[in-house]
Amino acid sequence: MPNFVDGFSTTDISTYTSEIRDCINFIYHQGSNNWFKMLYTYSDIIASQMERIDDSSFDRLINMLTSPHVFKQTNEVYIDILRSLSSNNVLFEKLINYMLVSWGNHNFLSYLKLLGSILTVTPIPIKYVKRIPLDHLNQVLKKKTPKIEFNVFEEEYYITNLKRLQNKANISNLDTDKIDLTPEYYDGLETAISYITNRIKKPLDPSFKEIFDLEALIQEPVVPRNFIDRSWNIKYPEVYWGVHYDLLRHELVEPLKRSSAAFYATFNSTSPGRPFNKCVFYKDVRVIHSYIRADCQVLVRVGFNSSRPVDWYSGQHLMYGTYVLLFKIDSKSKCVDESSLTFAYVEDFDIDGLVTAEGESYIGLNFDIDRFKKLDLGGRYFMFESPVQYRYVKTCLQWLASKETDDLTEMPLRQEIFGIGITRSSDFIPHYLKKCTLDLAPILSNDKHFHIVVGQDKLPQYEGTNGASSYNVEKSIKVALEHIICSRVAVVQAPSVTSKSILVSKAIQLITQAFGRRHLPSPIIILTKTSFVLDKILEELLPIYPQLVRLGSSDCRNPLLSSRQINNVSKERLRARNQLGLQKVQKHEWLKLRGKLIDISNDIRCQSIQRFKCLSYEEFIRNSPINFKYQLVEKKNDNNEALQRSDELKGYKKWVSECETSLDPLFDISEDMINKLKDSYLFGNNFDDGDEDIVSILSENEKHLLNLVTEDRFIDLIDEDMPEQQDIWYKKINIDHTSRANKYSEFWSTIKIPDDIWSLTLEERKKIRLKYDFAVNSHFNSTIKELHIQALDISSKLDHLRLIRWSEIVQFAPIIGITMTYAPTFREIIQNSGSRICIVDEASDIPEAELMSTLSLDKLEHLILIGDKHISKPDVRSVIAQRGHRNISLFERWMRIGGKSVELTQQSRMHPKIYRLVNVLYNSRLNIDSRANNIPSISGIATNLFFMSHIRCDKVTENGVIRNEFEAELVANFAFYLFQQEHNFDPQQITILTPFKAQKQLIWSKLDPKLKQNSVITIRPPRRGDNGIQKTLGKIRVKLIDEYRNEENAIVILSLVNVAEPLRDKVMKILDSKDMAVVSLSRALHGLYIFGDCKMLEKSNVWKPVIDKIKEVGAFGACLELKCINHGTLTKIWRPEDFKELVQYGGCKKPCQKALLCGHHCSRTCHPIPHAKEKEHICKNKDCKPDSLIPPLSKSE
Repeated sequence: MPNFVDGFSTTDISTYTSEIRDCINFIYHQGSNNWFKMLYTYSDIIASQMERIDDSSFDRLINMLTSPHVFKQTNEVYIDILRSLSSNNVLFEKLINYMLVSWGNHNFLSYLKLLGSILTVTPIPIKYVKRIPLDHLNQVLKKKTPKIEFNVFEEEYYITNLKRLQNKANISNLDTDKIDLTPEYYDGLETAISYITNRIKKPLDPSFKEIFDLEALIQEPVVPRNFIDRSWNIKYPEVYWGVHYDLLRHELVEPLKRSSAAFYATFNSTSPGRPFNKCVFYKDVRVIHSYIRADCQVLVRVGFNSSRPVDWYSGQHLMYGTYVLLFKIDSKSKCVDESSLTFAYVEDFDIDGLVTAEGESYIGLNFDIDRFKKLDLGGRYFMFESPVQYRYVKTCLQWLASKETDDLTEMPLRQEIFGIGITRSSDFIPHYLKKCTLDLAPILSNDKHFHIVVGQDKLPQYEGTNGASSYNVEKSIKVALEHIICSRVAVVQAPSVTSKSILVSKAIQLITQAFGRRHLPSPIIILTKTSFVLDKILEELLPIYPQLVRLGSSDCRNPLLSSRQINNVSKERLRARNQLGLQKVQKHEWLKLRGKLIDISNDIRCQSIQRFKCLSYEEFIRNSPINFKYQLVEKKNDNNEALQRSDELKGYKKWVSECETSLDPLFDISEDMINKLKDSYLFGNNFDDGDEDIVSILSENEKHLLNLVTEDRFIDLIDEDMPEQQDIWYKKINIDHTSRANKYSEFWSTIKIPDDIWSLTLEERKKIRLKYDFAVNSHFNSTIKELHIQALDISSKLDHLRLIRWSEIVQFAPIIGITMTYAPTFREIIQNSGSRICIVDEASDIPEAELMSTLSLDKLEHLILIGDKHISKPDVRSVIAQRGHRNISLFERWMRIGGKSVELTQQSRMHPKIYRLVNVLYNSRLNIDSRANNIPSISGIATNLFFMSHIRCDKVTENGVIRNEFEAELVANFAFYLFQQEHNFDPQQITILTPFKAQKQLIWSKLDPKLKQNSVITIRPPRRGDNGIQKTLGKIRVKLIDEYRNEENAIVILSLVNVAEPLRDKVMKILDSKDMAVVSLSRALHGLYIFGDCKMLEKSNVWKPVIDKIKEVGAFGACLELKCINHGTLTKIWRPEDFKELVQYGGCKKPCQKALLCGHHCSRTCHPIPHAKEKEHICKNKDCKPDSLIPPLSKSE
């Protein structure tokens, strides 16, 4: 056999790996002087074949590793050898097995020596250490084993390693008394086990003490740590479930604690100040009525006031799914009433209900039965909010809690997902693809047919014999596809500018071929965080798989794709069943339950309106005795001169207003406690440095901004509308006057009305009013509650029927596209689908716990994760959850551990100039595909990339609002100029981004109305037999940078907001973020235009290289250079007014002089849109008739 190193032949040792025993024996016989170099060179190959090493060869391997010629514990090369060999857990298993067999003899010393060295470079899994008998370890440490004799030189080293093993063995046996909980242990499984063993598991809803105990608020909880760079051990599943349960629960509960601290500070004797005044809570919360929505959800409408002004249009408060805590204040003690605590979540969010003329706001809350029973329909509450999406957080927490008592033996892909054996696997091809023949026509150019057998054949070379590509996809996509079909868990690093949707489409076209051959009619699940990304993928697949099903937000811009939304598919099926008579029993049950719910809805509405009316001032006066009403009206004076009489209502309001007392509490909290709350973890992570709420009132057209923010939080359940029956409500409202009159008579009979009601004390007046309210509420509330509970029961039955119907739909769908808003909530539907394949895009944005709750499918065989670890992370706002690494996704942990992955290294979607700018910060290895060079230039401007630097800024206001009117007008006018360049230009191709809310609202107010409204254009007029073809043009979007992380657009205008010197530190604290810079620069595909002050930005280490790169490519200036598409004239824009003065119609200052349709010459200056496509311009010649301005239709039209 030839030699290997330093003068030896370089024959590949892999030819001998079929007989690893011969390989090790050969190395052993080369002499001890060569062992070190040869083991270093081929340790990876030996590690890969560790399972096949027999006993004698393993003995020789250990002898070589522990020989004086090799054993060099401080040598970096030796450490690399150990790390390579220990990458395969078989080494640990064999080593500890041999230690047990050879306990007490001379070989044990060699094993212990090697194990001690490995302990210094890599963690040993506890399940292996646990097999070492603890009593034997103690004997060795006490030198009671006669067969082991230490020499002086080795004694200290051996004893140190034995103690380390003993400590691990103690921990593995959960002997927690011997664990020192220092910070170093938090990164290991040992400490995680200790944490779970000693923790007190808390229910989903927080306790009274957690939220309202001041000492509990300032005490920072022990942080459970998610593993970020190592594998979890499936021998201890309760540790994994418990850690993730607690981290997710912190995300849910921490905002409530922060609101509680602000609540105490607000009602303290001193002014709260910052940071408490940045928190918001809600007071005077009262139940308006119960109601049943069209999707059969039973809700409670509440009215409330906020503790400070709130910008509801920002989409930060009381959004769909927000978790809320309601509580009352005890009227006697003025403290929080513990028995009044109840919880709900926001289900009905209407901006018109939040922004009202009278100042009170309204939302619809969803209570479960137990929580609703605790609700006092006549009480006054305070309310805290937690902005998490409660629907799926609740489902995920319940799943984690239920799993703490389960093992992982039945979970598919448990080895791969949990990271055990993540880097080495001899059998990693998905079972359904093994030896399956695939036709590569979907990915080959010219639809060539070329067949391979998975596991036996490789994909053909990318370049053909003539040097041209044999594929219709990029080369990196070809590599990724090969990785996908050969890996049970395939991980693809895919920057946002790469062709991810094409990768998913081609992968599905390949792997679905196995379904037909193996008779596996199960759907493929595509899971994304946002609907925007989901729709991009489904639009690629819809022509190939028209029967796919979508579970995403209701705001789908593609009408064909919208028709495949699951509730729309369900509507069609319901109609078809009704016509065909299929499944009559289920249909009959649905209609029967829905009818009952409609009747209950009418009864609830009737009772609620009567209750509300009875509690009104008018009804109180109308049913009061005559002597009481008479005294409410002012009398004549002594001169018998009639004074201006007030009506009874005004008199009563005056009488009752004097007895109304505030329900606000007043706490006496020491200044020291206030300071402790300020300094607590609740207000960490620069909580006080965020942007302020800028309150504004927007027009009807501007309300779409809020809908775009909330679209991925709302779950649309309507698949059969509930008809409203207002006539029944009104009839029932007029029925119950007699019983009400009797109730009033009973009440007033218990009240002794004095001769002068104004002489009553405030307390006596209050008692009369409260007694009246109690009588009314006792009459109505028990009935309303009973009806509400009945409705909840029927609603749950309808939800079950809907679940059955939707499960039937997805079982026969080839593809299920679903967002993370829907996935945990409808986890049962995914389970019932029997899916074997799950593709997750935006995997780096999804927290591991939420993703795992979705991936625990009974039949899952193939998991594909696609993400971008460089700029995408889960959005985690809890301080404790961040410290516990909840913001590390499964995707990123896989990459950190060293799991096998591939990267898309070509981009063809972003203009090369923009990509090179992004790459200054991104530092990726992406190559620019030739197709990117074919991206057209933007009409009306000379370049696809430009930075306009200016020095204009607004004066500093008292509240320090960050905005720039000059820049806002410049951006708005530039956007309208781009709109003028093409006939029927779609404004939704433009997105304006800014980091600050005030600037966002200012820009929106400056935009031309044409950019802010939807319009419908006719592509082809109606013909006989059809309605023609129409196209809807969308609205321009103005977004905060943080809101636009997962989206992109053809043209992006970036307003970085130049400010005066006093505000620059505040602004740069926000802008000086590499993450924000990467997101803001990488959202544009074809054109990126930046406005700001370069001198301010150049002080930032993040933005300076960006500015330098822009200057290097010549895309920088103090004015914007526009280019006329008709004459090629260059126009320089220095001010917002220049757009109107120099390019009023989108062209240049030259006259048009072209012939109009009427034959006269156009009198305007240059304009890009041809006359044949204009319908709004009217010729100024007096001889023109209006009919001559309408262009005739061509034959093609």
